[in-house]
Amino acid sequence: MDRQVLSHAGSASSRAPSKRGFTLVEMLITLAIAGILLAIGVPAMTSFLAMRSSVANAEELVEALRFARSEAIKRSSQVTVCSTTEPDAADPSCGGTGDWISGWVVKHTASGRVLRVQNVVRAMKQINTSEDTVSFEATGIASSGATTFEFVPIGEEVDDRVRTVELSAQGRVQLLKGRAPA
Repeated sequence: MDRQVLSHAGSASSRAPSKRGFTLVEMLITLAIAGILLAIGVPAMTSFLAMRSSVANAEELVEALRFARSEAIKRSSQVTVCSTTEPDAADPSCGGTGDWISGWVVKHTASGRVLRVQNVVRAMKQINTSEDTVSFEATGIASSGATTFEFVPIGEEVDDRVRTVELSAQGRVQLLKGRAPA
């Protein structure tokens, strides 16, 4: 009786063939789920980014107005914040167009020295205000009186995404959610 010895590698029935990859059905289900998640997530993300851009841009103006007020008090002289159409110029001037989206300048009024410049505001549809210039006296009082700036982001005009910078006649600045009260 001859016995045959088969090595482990030679046995054909010792292992079942392994599966690799995905089936077409599995791939289609995965793509369908990914598509549903994207359809839900992208509008929410767009809304979130629009709201964040209006908040960030409004905070930039709040900071510039507070800086101008503190500089006016420190220098005992008038300091002006104004819209400009040339923020990248060596000596940017006040634009007088009221287009605050193009940027703004903080200037020492008496010397004309530029203290700070804000470049073009991005992701904003418009900044609504009636003022071209805001000036602070040596006492910190806003000589231009009370005013508001509404930051409206690109996209749907939803009041929840709008941010309002409110400047009181006393020179106090605050950031509000939504549109300015009528």
